Amino acid sequence: MPMKPSEEVALPLDALSDAEAASNVAETIDISTQLDRVITALLKVGTANPVEELQKLDSLYAESGPSAGAFVDTIARRLFQQSGVFDNLNFQSSLLAGGSSFFGAVIRRMGELADAEPLLAETAKLPVQIRLVEHYRRSGKGDEMRKYAEQVTAELKARVEANDKLALGQQAKVEYERSMHAFNEGKFEEAIAIGEQSIELCERAEDLYGVLAARGNTSGLFRYSWAKALGAGHADYTELLEEGRPVLLDDLETADEEINRAQTGTPARNNFERVESNNAMHLMQIAGLQNDVESARRMMAVLKANPIYLSTTTIAKGGATAVKGDAYTKILDDLEAATPEKA
Repeated sequence: MPMKPSEEVALPLDALSDAEAASNVAETIDISTQLDRVITALLKVGTANPVEELQKLDSLYAESGPSAGAFVDTIARRLFQQSGVFDNLNFQSSLLAGGSSFFGAVIRRMGELADAEPLLAETAKLPVQIRLVEHYRRSGKGDEMRKYAEQVTAELKARVEANDKLALGQQAKVEYERSMHAFNEGKFEEAIAIGEQSIELCERAEDLYGVLAARGNTSGLFRYSWAKALGAGHADYTELLEEGRPVLLDDLETADEEINRAQTGTPARNNFERVESNNAMHLMQIAGLQNDVESARRMMAVLKANPIYLSTTTIAKGGATAVKGDAYTKILDDLEAATPEKA
């Protein structure tokens, strides 16, 4: 039986077990109260600003203690049953843009639960289905990935044809995951073709981040990986490397402009910092294959100033020499070792 709107708004948040609630009770209560405010703001017109309420929720989530994981699991299970919030298009847009760390964690958990419990998967709303496309791509389950990709595509078809920007962005996300799946299977030409579809959808959606993220793959990762697979003696080797390089450099400059325009700590800034990091890493790989030590030095300088890269590598945050073993530092070290110093 479908739930009434009032039932969708009323999201009981007292389901934590005694053992779960024993840790950081105050923080859990604060998050619970704020989550109520977010859902009310999303489902009731004329209430508080949902964007501001999401920001407050994320701040509390970031400060929460060990109970956060259990709380995320609890809310993930609840939202399979009381899923009215997922019908809100502004909320769907926020999820697509990475606008909430808390709900990002909830969606990831819902994807894991749907994978493990088929009955839950049958009730999954569109944002969870999109998450499942990514989940199954990452776990290498092509048949399951295609199943959800087809479901999402069918559901979005009319809105995509009508140039609905949110639907275009959601379909672009599906195509992005499909292109990554083709890449993981070594189907480089197919990966590039599907990636171009994702770029075209993002352009129609006026989603600059989506364009840059997908183009980093088609111009960088997919092309240099294809070149490496073919080998340096192949007729297409040099062309594959050279085709993508100017695109990556242009997009690196665009990402830098957007980083400077955005406020520190915002989802928008984090997204473009990710583009900057990825493109610099792609250009490092190309520099390594082309024995271009100067390009590698320039890209390492970009990486050492990029917070996304610093948070995921062994490079010291103070800008010190990298700990031995970092892949991109190794590229530069190898190139410098092979390049005689000028007198």
